[in-house]
Amino acid sequence: MQENFVLNEKSVSQNPAIEVLKGMGYTYLSREECAALRDNPFCVLLKPILKIQLEKLNGFEYGGEKRSFLDSNILRAVEELDEPLTDGLIKTSEKIYDALMLGKSY
Repeated sequence: MQENFVLNEKSVSQNPAIEVLKGMGYTYLSREECAALRDNPFCVLLKPILKIQLEKLNGFEYGGEKRSFLDSNILRAVEELDEPLTDGLIKTSEKIYDALMLGKSY
């Protein structure tokens, strides 16, 4: 019975969601690709992708000129966003999301 649910859940819910996200411009990564991008199996973040996105999305204007943050500052931000998986996947993901959206608060 459980196997039928898994197959139905994948075909009814997961696959259509993946297709919608791909249609919105997201890139689908396989489980193996994600594992290769993680420091360890208990790391939530895909740090190489996060670094690229932080570089792309963040910057500032100074003297009428668009500037980027220093690489060392981007790397520091990535490390500060890294949360241990001690509270479980969902809670840890929520902490990272809140840190990105609201600023980190401890």
